[in-house]
Amino acid sequence: MRISFILLLTLLTVAPVSGVVVIEAEIVRYFDGRESPDALTVTIDDDRVRLDNRQTADEQTTMFFFPARGEKPDRLVMINHKKETFVEIDEATIQQLSDQLEAMMKQFQARLADVDPDQRAAVEEMLAPRLKALEEGAEPVEKKVRDTKAEEVISGFPTRLFEVHQEEEHLRDVWVTPWKEVENGGEIQSALSALGGFFTRTFDRLNQSFAGLPTIDIRDNPFADLEKMNGFPVRTHQFEEGDTKVATTFHSVTTLPEPPADLWVIPEGYARQELSGR
Repeated sequence: MRISFILLLTLLTVAPVSGVVVIEAEIVRYFDGRESPDALTVTIDDDRVRLDNRQTADEQTTMFFFPARGEKPDRLVMINHKKETFVEIDEATIQQLSDQLEAMMKQFQARLADVDPDQRAAVEEMLAPRLKALEEGAEPVEKKVRDTKAEEVISGFPTRLFEVHQEEEHLRDVWVTPWKEVENGGEIQSALSALGGFFTRTFDRLNQSFAGLPTIDIRDNPFADLEKMNGFPVRTHQFEEGDTKVATTFHSVTTLPEPPADLWVIPEGYARQELSGR
């Protein structure tokens, strides 16, 4: 399972923003020879971040991020408007999920002991690297960020192209503009830093639990390499097996004097769900 780069957006701690910053973008997903465009809006109000993803009139999701304040920890709220449900996630929730995943892995290993010896040997050989990672702790796979020096003007922003590689795989291309070229760029960078840190801690913790499971791969933490680029990612192309799967382009950054009254309100009547889906 890859964690999509579109969730990081600009995610690069916290300073007040002059007004409410609204960033508009388009996301295009490619599959089966077809293109599926989405609209994405990132809203930053002081140190809080809201993401609205609109695939169709029916398929809309919203995410709130509330950074830690006092004794209150970082908190993420994910809203599904079609299902009229929401999920709240904090670090305690992630720890609970991590514990559940580790228990699942132990069950998997116990069941493997009852499998036919020849089949068990084949499975163990296939999973050997991940089983070792589970025992020793999952180590992050080194990624390399390469500045190609290639320049292009995109959405009115001067950008430079960076490539991100992991082992032999070309993960993505990112066209970055310096923060000074973006309205309220410094404030945006600071406000989004807390969100990037939350996801980084989450990925690191879940990597420890997912290690050893045959169908899970969240080694590619897209937040980890952004600071090396030191700028606002205007356009991103995410690749799978050499083909572009997701293209994200930011079109505008504007500032509103006041936030809408319902900016941080979960719609009335929406039902809370647990992270596990139960």
